[in-house]
Amino acid sequence: MTIRPDPPDPVRGEPALPPDLVKREPKLDPATGGALYAIAADGNAGIRDANACIDIYSEVRRQLSAVP
Repeated sequence: MTIRPDPPDPVRGEPALPPDLVKREPKLDPATGGALYAIAADGNAGIRDANACIDIYSEVRRQLSAVP
């Protein structure tokens, strides 16, 4: 991941960026990256499970409402 600030605007009188701000790359160790990925994957799995439950509930409700 690379974060680059907007380039300076000489029309507005903004000075040039200092060399140390031209390109900064945040450091993220692999363990932290893996942990963040796992959190997202668990969240996605939970959402899929919840959607499956909602689909089942909706189908049962539809069937029950069709019974005279």
